[in-house]
Amino acid sequence: MHEIIKNAFYVLASPSHAIQKVRKSDYREDLLFFVFITLAGSVLYLLASLLYRYSSVGTSGNWGIAWLFVVFVVNYISFIASGIFLVLAISLIIHFFLLFTKGGAGKYNETFKGVIYSGTPVVLFLWLTKFFGAFYVLLPLLVWFGVITYISIRILKEKTNMQSTLVTLFISAVLLAIIYFNYGTGAVPVLSGA
Repeated sequence: MHEIIKNAFYVLASPSHAIQKVRKSDYREDLLFFVFITLAGSVLYLLASLLYRYSSVGTSGNWGIAWLFVVFVVNYISFIASGIFLVLAISLIIHFFLLFTKGGAGKYNETFKGVIYSGTPVVLFLWLTKFFGAFYVLLPLLVWFGVITYISIRILKEKTNMQSTLVTLFISAVLLAIIYFNYGTGAVPVLSGA
């Protein structure tokens, strides 16, 4: 458990050190890291949701332990399901883009590992969307994700700077399009300067 927390801190503070460190890690360690980070993100999101609801509703309402437990379980299941889907989808897209680089895509498990660690800031700071506009939170998280993705492609896949940059730009463009189409009405004035 201590090692997982340390790895999460390294991913946030020193991504290149963290990716070097997990380069030879076991697949099970990476999945355990994913489950723990998802659990932590789920708890943070639940607490932010409760705080947001408490601040807007006030003290009226029934906040029983059973209700909180059910909300937590549903929240965690949705985080795990969404996380698994997104990690698989994003790693497949990155792996597809890597096919067009010199040397090919290599092993899929390295791509999968890179996406798990690149997604750490997104999972841990997604709760900020409860207090700020989703677009204002997701855009900086996308940049952070892009930086860690670049580093993971560079280290885990041993690609050149140009190859890593191009693949990172491609996946960032895909994710930016998804964010734009999901939050487009709020994003248009921000992007156009209106």
